[in-house]
Amino acid sequence: MLQLPFDIAPFVGGIALAVVGFAPLVAVMLLVRRGRVQPGLRWGALAVAASFGLLTVAEGIAWLLISQSFLALSIGLALGYVVMLTLMAFTALKWR
Repeated sequence: MLQLPFDIAPFVGGIALAVVGFAPLVAVMLLVRRGRVQPGLRWGALAVAASFGLLTVAEGIAWLLISQSFLALSIGLALGYVVMLTLMAFTALKWR
């Protein structure tokens, strides 16, 4: 059996946390795509700030609660970040 150097639950939790952390960015992108808001720096900056704040608070809480598994959570966050960024890029390119 393959032995992982970290726990799988914090890793999967990190991926899920990255998906939730990208929710403000996806929400603004969908609102712009549907024509409900005009694209602009104000909405983009607000979405980035909300996403950053949410992920920073979540990582701080994780550091306090599961510091022994924080590396696994961070690796999951990085993987989830890349996946969500790629999905958003493909969505934006398909948009045109």
